[in-house]
Amino acid sequence: ENPGSIWEIMGTLTIDPLTLVQLRAELEELGDSLLLTPLDFKNNMWTLHVHVPSLEEARKVIAHYGVLADERVSEDESAAPSRSQD
Repeated sequence: ENPGSIWEIMGTLTIDPLTLVQLRAELEELGDSLLLTPLDFKNNMWTLHVHVPSLEEARKVIAHYGVLADERVSEDESAAPSRSQD
């Protein structure tokens, strides 16, 4: 991981609604641009989109609460704080 980079994580999350509330709170602390959209209430499926500075930390939190399938990850270095090049 590149410190200061912003990682975008997207995918299909299987999680029950009560647990989703806990996951949402933790992901809001880790990053921003969090979107959780219902796909299939009957099967507890949601779409997940979040920007985080630590990919591995976000993955651990997500895995603690639910199952993320179809994970897509991209790095946005343009969103990182500028670094001086001395």
